[in-house]
Amino acid sequence: DLRKIQKAEDQQKILFGNDKSEGLVSKTSNGTLMILGLEFLDIVCQYKLLKLLSNKNKTDKEVVRPRLILSTSNQHFHEFIRDGFFSFLLFQKLQSCTIHLANLRERKEDIVPISKKMLKLFSKASSEFTYVLSPLAEKKLASYCFPHNLSELLSVLRTACRKSKSNVICTES
Repeated sequence: DLRKIQKAEDQQKILFGNDKSEGLVSKTSNGTLMILGLEFLDIVCQYKLLKLLSNKNKTDKEVVRPRLILSTSNQHFHEFIRDGFFSFLLFQKLQSCTIHLANLRERKEDIVPISKKMLKLFSKASSEFTYVLSPLAEKKLASYCFPHNLSELLSVLRTACRKSKSNVICTES
């Protein structure tokens, strides 16, 4: 999750490794690499990834790379590319299939079903309760605009589960 790794050196170490450790790119060789928050990818890492994807690795070793790279972002990349913050060539390589999802605030009908699904997952992780939403909590969630999208909804649900004294998530939770 690049949103949590802001330093370029840390991104390079995690993605490409160093003398002491293997990076995610080689660890996912012939597998799938998922990059969350692609807009935070450092420019040096962008060019390393582009070089890897373009088969322009001039070493004698076999090129080690993921078979599939999935990347996510909540940004429009055209502005990043125009302003020189993101490589147009890398964007083209990664954009073989784009799935556009409207923001959660534009899909209010999805808030409660997503919340119920997440509460089921939280319940599996917790042996204490099987969490459910009260009708009033459902209404309150559905009416909120969630400016930070799904991450904010998940945070609200986790907090409600921690604060709840029973399996029913109420508006007080």
